[in-house]
Amino acid sequence: MSLKKSHKCYPQVFKDEAVLMVLEQGYSVAGAAQSLQVGTSLLYKCTSQPTKVSL
Repeated sequence: MSLKKSHKCYPQVFKDEAVLMVLEQGYSVAGAAQSLQVGTSLLYKCTSQPTKVSL
């Protein structure tokens, strides 16, 4: 019996807030990821994709 590693799905609102931390609040991607306790790859992926964030 093998155990599957499941990935965590984050809501779009969480991703949008993380992107705003990087783009507006001056956090580095690594700093925001550490603050939110998520992997840097998640934030790099989110920041490279266009979002529908209302500013």
